[in-house]
Amino acid sequence: LVSDDGNTTALLVSFERDQKYYDLLYKRNDLRDQQRNGELNEQGQQALEAATRAFSDYSSQIQQRTAGEIDQVREIMDRYRDDANLFLGGVPMITTDLVRFIRSDLKVFGVGVLVFLILTLFLIFRRPRWVIVPLACCGVTVLTVTGWLGWMDWKVSVISSNYISLLLIITMSITIHLTVRFRELHEENPDASQKWLIRETAAHMMRPSIYMILTTMVGFS
Repeated sequence: LVSDDGNTTALLVSFERDQKYYDLLYKRNDLRDQQRNGELNEQGQQALEAATRAFSDYSSQIQQRTAGEIDQVREIMDRYRDDANLFLGGVPMITTDLVRFIRSDLKVFGVGVLVFLILTLFLIFRRPRWVIVPLACCGVTVLTVTGWLGWMDWKVSVISSNYISLLLIITMSITIHLTVRFRELHEENPDASQKWLIRETAAHMMRPSIYMILTTMVGFS
């Protein structure tokens, strides 16, 4: 397509339809419809799980292939940017760039929050051990939730991509409360054992921590 004045051109590139992708998609959707209607037996449930897994795996392959194609198109466009203003659009480009934005957000915000937490902990407690212990708690929490999301095959979206930053902040707030209480008990009972201090800290902070967790869950829900 060319504009009347000849200064603007639109070029449409159509790729060959990936029939395997749509076959897997239709098979999964058909089984889901049967599940919603209560028509699946145990064998059908297994077929649905297998179809869902096959579609998810193939979608990941398609995503990687499309990203490579988008990069090739942009490399071609870069050769002619001195001669014209070039813009790339389309659903594949939007999808690919969204995935890249998500990865960038995870890195930038995750690292930014981590550095902020390290500085905050050091300013508050001024001892390396009270920086390492809370960060270790946060690390275990993030690792557990990330593993659970992967096990559930829960795709990360633009909205949920900042879950690592949120987890770090929420877990850190609880950990700081526990750390402060632990230090208070230790100052009041310098001869007490570590086991007793940990047990008393957990017992004292259990109820407010549960309330905070529940209200946070309700708020995000």
